[in-house]
Amino acid sequence: MKSILLITSLLTNCCNGVQYWSEPPPPIWEQVYEDVREIADERHRPGQNIDLRVAPGLPPERVEAVATLYADATSFWSGAFDFPQTISLTVMDESDRGWWESITTQESPPLRDDYNLYDARWFGDARSNKSIGMVGTDHLGMPHIVTVVGSGVDFEHSGAFSVPLVARHESTHWFQYLASGSMTEKCVDWKMALFLGYHLEPEDPRNDLNTNGMACPWLSMPCWFSEGHAELYTIPFSLHPDRLRGLRIWQINNKDTLTEDDLLRSLSRTRHNLTTGRHDCTYEIYYPIGLLVNEKLFYDFGDERINEFWLAIDQPSSAADPSWHRAFRNTFGMESEDWYVQSAIPYLLDSFEGRG
Repeated sequence: MKSILLITSLLTNCCNGVQYWSEPPPPIWEQVYEDVREIADERHRPGQNIDLRVAPGLPPERVEAVATLYADATSFWSGAFDFPQTISLTVMDESDRGWWESITTQESPPLRDDYNLYDARWFGDARSNKSIGMVGTDHLGMPHIVTVVGSGVDFEHSGAFSVPLVARHESTHWFQYLASGSMTEKCVDWKMALFLGYHLEPEDPRNDLNTNGMACPWLSMPCWFSEGHAELYTIPFSLHPDRLRGLRIWQINNKDTLTEDDLLRSLSRTRHNLTTGRHDCTYEIYYPIGLLVNEKLFYDFGDERINEFWLAIDQPSSAADPSWHRAFRNTFGMESEDWYVQSAIPYLLDSFEGRG
């Protein structure tokens, strides 16, 4: 796998009369994106079974096109994680909100969860000219992929809301859920945990995310990790990855004045603070900063080690010692905060200045 690309040119003589100079290697993110694309070409792809649920009235040819894209996207990850579970995939268009709400409320137990992932706040983003997707979990913690493919979407288009990129992003999340232990007894009360986290004030005495003395591991993960990881394995496959990456950097507020201490505080935030009970994540940390930090994590440690990290998160978690802290330490051989200071934060600052 290529990690560094050097273009050399002959200039003058040195030891035997010849001296060489070389241009600097391409930016880290370009090297990383090229490596991600190479993985897609080289990784063994056993495939993953997909249980397809389709809204009535969708044209068969569009359903087949969507299913093919998700099969390709999930096969990328099935070559890395040997999970036997079947993927549940629901496909609809922007006119099917009523159908979707009817089936989620009628099922027993329902797929609709207590903090309304499937309601208007999500479906409100559906448009005829774009594709959106999400992964939710049922009462057992089993992830389900749901996608809305606009009736006017051009499947040849490869922008941020294209069907191929959404398929890659959401498929990554499906494997993240399984790898990090969403289907374990640690998350047996996951719906109540999420309801409390999103709907109660931090000082409410019921705001205790622990189930049998331990919290769902993925609730204590850092804000930059899951969405940034999905972005990293999506953007390299766009027609213009440099533009999408540039858009993400543009979305970071006040990046010209962010200090190392500011960034350290942002990277230290978790999906749900097990000490204060607060939901600490923001869009900015989830996506733009998350993408950049995952680029550097990939560059420093590689794809296989990061996959090991995901699997290692599936352990009991607590406020005093979140499982992802231990997983980071055991997988990468250093404390996460040390890596932030030594590697991630300098890379962020360089990326803000265009040198990343």
